Amino acid sequence: MFVAYEDGFICAFMIKIGIAELEIRQIREIDLNIRDFVSAFDVLTDGPNITAVLGSPLNNLIFLSGPLQPDCEIEPSNIATKRPGVAAIKIRPDKKIVVVAGWDTKVHLYSMKSKKLLVSLESHTELVQDVLFIEKPVIHDSPSTSGEFESSSFDTKHLICCASKDGTISVHDIY
Repeated sequence: MFVAYEDGFICAFMIKIGIAELEIRQIREIDLNIRDFVSAFDVLTDGPNITAVLGSPLNNLIFLSGPLQPDCEIEPSNIATKRPGVAAIKIRPDKKIVVVAGWDTKVHLYSMKSKKLLVSLESHTELVQDVLFIEKPVIHDSPSTSGEFESSSFDTKHLICCASKDGTISVHDIY
């Protein structure tokens, strides 16, 4: 479990649930070195490693990547955004793209590798409150010698769903 605090720290906790007991133990604390609170974040774990993106009311995003062990250094990487304020963040499961819902009513897509803005989507008139990825397999059928179709290969179609305070949900098909 990950918790972001108002003083600019995030902490990782290990939770063990037994039959009649619950154990919660802090395993890592990371100082983000920001001047404001964390307004949104997403964290993906891959064994002992984490990938995280955090936003605040300021005009920056913080990228973290590295081992979760307390004795290993994780250096936050800050990038500037065009406008201040982040309402929601979601990292795509393949860790290629992060979606950031800004206070400016836009949804911004960033490359996780280069940390550069790829595109800003303008589909809402008010704050986007949440974003989510949906992965849908797309099957490519090819005719066989008997004339029937066989599934020969498939790709994954990535959809982004954005829920806004304006009462609408937008769905975007991205690569």
